[in-house]
Amino acid sequence: MSSRLHCCTGWTYLQLDVPQAKQLHLHMLIYTVGLGTIFSVTTPGILADEIFAQQEMAYQAFLKQTLEEKDCETE
Repeated sequence: MSSRLHCCTGWTYLQLDVPQAKQLHLHMLIYTVGLGTIFSVTTPGILADEIFAQQEMAYQAFLKQTLEEKDCETE
């Protein structure tokens, strides 16, 4: 069994190994739990569309970081 996960984002297919996929998942989990905590204790006045846009930007940033670390490891 392969230790690589095939992740799909839009039309782009990424190959992340299990530790990289776990790292990306953990980053997003912490980020979204943080957002949930903010919204459970206050009303920040942010529209849902803005929240989703911020989540997408965070995902892209975490993904880029994961892929860059992957590239550095292979060099």
